[in-house]
Amino acid sequence: NKINEACYALTQAVPNGRDYYPQGPGALNQAMTEHFARLKHLQSVSQELYRLTTAIDQGIEGVIPE
Repeated sequence: NKINEACYALTQAVPNGRDYYPQGPGALNQAMTEHFARLKHLQSVSQELYRLTTAIDQGIEGVIPE
């Protein structure tokens, strides 16, 4: 699905130290923290959508929040 494609693309775009060194010693760590938080969020959305579609496919009621 498109979210998994986005996750893959994001893993290919990890921050590079040469882009952050002018900003100071903590800049790369901050960028990495933010980058992996975005990736984690996308993965969470992907998992939630998978659970919902699986529940719909199986006819499970009460799974979709109101």
